[in-house]
Parts: sequence; C-alpha cells; structure tokens
Amino acid sequence: MTVGRRALVWMAVLAALLAPVGQGSEDRLMAGLRDALHFPLFALLTWSWGGRFLPCWRTAAVMTLAVLGVEAVQPLVGREAEWRDALFGLAGVVMAMALQGMRQPRHATFWKALMIVAPAIVLCPLLIVGADRWEARRAFPLLAAFRSPWEIGRWTGRGCDLRRVRRDGAWAMRVAVRNTAPAYPGAFLMEAPRDWSGMAALQVAVCWPGPDERELWARADDRPGSPPYSDRLQKALAMRPGTNRWVISFEEWKSTPGGRPFDFRRVRSLGLFFAEAAPGEALDILEIRLVPASRPPAGAAQ
Repeated sequence: MTVGRRALVWMAVLAALLAPVGQGSEDRLMAGLRDALHFPLFALLTWSWGGRFLPCWRTAAVMTLAVLGVEAVQPLVGREAEWRDALFGLAGVVMAMALQGMRQPRHATFWKALMIVAPAIVLCPLLIVGADRWEARRAFPLLAAFRSPWEIGRWTGRGCDLRRVRRDGAWAMRVAVRNTAPAYPGAFLMEAPRDWSGMAALQVAVCWPGPDERELWARADDRPGSPPYSDRLQKALAMRPGTNRWVISFEEWKSTPGGRPFDFRRVRSLGLFFAEAAPGEALDILEIRLVPASRPPAGAAQ
C-alpha cells in the first residue's frame, strides 16, 4: 500500500473513531455493536501499517499505542473512553496479524488459534446481551427478579451503584446511593418488553433496612430522554423498614399529570428513586412484575 493510500485509510478510520456520537441513549446491544466497530477498524489500520510484513512486533507496538491513544483522545471530542473499546481494538490488531501469520509455516497453528480467539472476544459480549434480551421477553410479565447476573445490565443507576446480592435465599439488586449523588437518586429499568397494553397493574417488592420511614417514587416514561414531570407517570410510595410490597393499578396511571393519555404500548423506562437519601443508604429491589388484565391485582395500591 502506498503512503498516500495509507494516509487516506488512517484519516478515514480515525475520523470514524473520533467523530462525536450520541452515547448513553442506546440499549446494550446497540452500544455493543457500536463498540464492536473498533474491531474491524483497527484490523484495517494494522493491515495498512504492516501489510505483507505482518506479523511484526514493531507493528504490534505501534498499533497498541494507537488503540490507547484513541481512547485517551475520545473524551476530548465528546466521547467516552471505555476499556471495552480498547479490548475490541486490540482484538482487531491481533486479527490482522493472525490473518497474515497463519500463511507462514512457522507457528501457523498459533496464529489460527488467535483467529478464533480474537473475534470471540468481540462476539461473546454481544451473544450474552442477546441471550439476556431473549430471557427478558420469555419471562415477561416478570420485569425483574435478578436470577441471572446479566440482568443488572438492563438497569442504569442515577447517582447510585447497582449490584446483585443474596437476600433471604433469593437474588435482589442493591441500589446504593453514591457520595456525590444528584437529587433524586435511583435505578431505572431501560431494557424490557415495551408493550404493556395488556396489563392491569404493576407490582413492586423492595427491602428497606431503615431505621426510618422513607418516601420512594415509582416512575414510568413512554417518551425518550427525560420528559418533564407533567409528561410522565409518577407515584409516591411510603417505604417502611423491612419488606415493602406495592400494587399500582393502571386505572390510576392512565394519564400523565398534564392530562396526556400514557401510551402503554411503548413504555421506555421504569424507575424507582428516592425523594431524599443520604450517601451510602441502600435498598434492595426484590421483584417487579406486571399483572395481566385478565388477572386482578392481589392488593390495592399504596
């Protein structure tokens, strides 16, 4: 490859890697696919740099520095530096070197093995997310029970750290308020089947260690982003020390405070958040499920 063509390849690939893009709004699969682009792009860069001289330790060193350099620069252009991006980029470097290395008699088996390992590093996280999304659809109308370690990935914490814990022989998700928490810290379910039109109520079970009573809010959005209070569903829940169970009937959740009918066919997120919380306080979400309209709720909303 000529110097001019190599320069064009590098400019095009670096532009794709450093172009500002919206982040944080995609679900895990879309975010994973975006990150996976580092794999073919760095494979292309490696091939353009080393060409027929691959594999070469000098090329490996240069490309490793390029991967780390891109991650270092990304925050300066409005993108996030992520270890997964760097891992996928390095896998692309290895893939390009292995493609050429397997053609050589020396260490051919080693390079063939790397040709399997490199793409597997990229594909495995995507397959895990795909399997978890299938499980979410299979378990519906159960929205959360945390039986799988991958289920935590369906949630995002706002001012809170989320982790899976054991409580009374079952799994739960602990929502712990950070030291620098914003107002109204909580956890939001971002990945779940969106069509709730055949449901009659929402059941929520949490454990609050206390010692005082606390106000917890349930919130549902049918629009992306963070719609104003008047354009989303919210309900205050009185949380007492110990296990709390609530049933929120959709009869009282028909319309937003602004009077707009809520679209239960396209629910975007479901959140539980504190009205007030001190750093370090935590609650455990035990289970969240929807009640089909054909089966009346087990209790009244509280």
